[in-house]
Amino acid sequence: MSSFYNETCKVLRIQRIHTFSYHPESNGVVERWHRTLHTGLSHLVNHSHLDWDLQVPFFLMGYRATPHTNTGYSPFHLLHGREMALPDNENLKAKVVTNCRDIDQRVENLKASFRSAFSSVKWANKKSHQKNKRHHDRRAKHREFVVGDLVYLYQPARRPGLSAKFFCPWTGPHQITAKFSTLNYEIQDRKAKKQIVHINRLNADHDHARWKPVSNGNRARKHNPKRPEDRVSEEKVELRSRPIPLTPVVPTGLRWSIAPNRGVP
Repeated sequence: MSSFYNETCKVLRIQRIHTFSYHPESNGVVERWHRTLHTGLSHLVNHSHLDWDLQVPFFLMGYRATPHTNTGYSPFHLLHGREMALPDNENLKAKVVTNCRDIDQRVENLKASFRSAFSSVKWANKKSHQKNKRHHDRRAKHREFVVGDLVYLYQPARRPGLSAKFFCPWTGPHQITAKFSTLNYEIQDRKAKKQIVHINRLNADHDHARWKPVSNGNRARKHNPKRPEDRVSEEKVELRSRPIPLTPVVPTGLRWSIAPNRGVP
């Protein structure tokens, strides 16, 4: 990560979070948005599914004008302070302004609308987070590892050609080398290859006899020289060929008809 980006996050008070593979819960807002986008586009694309990129602007317009279930406001209202004005017959008619409001008064009304909407959204989001936490904690179990523990890693991706019935997604054992938080750990395999994973992909290994690190000497490629008898030098190579017959060879079945006299060589 560049130093310029780090300084920009400090100035704007942006708190960065790290997401990991095979754990979409760590980036739930974006993953939930992707699900909504895919579901919406599935009702707009044609039978060949080739015009999905043309339907994205129409879906985004409908999404931005729809009130959210948690906040009660549409994304367009929270950004502009008013609802989206869609074209209809009433908007096409000529409008005559009867009262000219002051610009400052209009700005104050817009600020008041934003303050009311933001306070309502903040309370609704907090209530929604508490509800989701209670739903998650019903089946959640507290687990924790320390540096030096042996664990197995859940790796659902398999190589092409392997059967899904006989495939084992747990690899290892691995050793925990660092602990960043109660959820994020750094592990290394027997070849000292490190990676950062979420605790949901780890399972404890209680058999410490399985941990046998591979040293650099063992990792060296073994040279298997050929046996002396398998080596063939150019001096020992001898090309042999059969002599070319000067007279045509007569097949066995036709010899009696061509040479009936057996005494004649």
